[in-house]
Amino acid sequence: MEGNWTLTWLIVAYFGGLITSIVWPYLLAWIQNQEPFDWRMNAGRVLVGIMGALPLLASSDFLAQLGTLTYVAAFVLGMGASQLGRTAQKTVSAVAGA
Repeated sequence: MEGNWTLTWLIVAYFGGLITSIVWPYLLAWIQNQEPFDWRMNAGRVLVGIMGALPLLASSDFLAQLGTLTYVAAFVLGMGASQLGRTAQKTVSAVAGA
């Protein structure tokens, strides 16, 4: 039973990293430039990020590897997954605009 709780908290840490990597840049822009914070745009990015991570969590191999990580590593993995998606999106936009 303890292994299930550990895996649950690792998944929470993974999604925490995912959400932080999406919302953090907007929070910094608001602090630095007082740009208005559009919660609808950020909520959509968070939901898309979570939906994009669901296929990973459906994989037993991914869950087995996640179970061997620490909470900090799971958090960082969630942040990295989101950053890769953001970089891919920017790359496609840059290539299409060129």
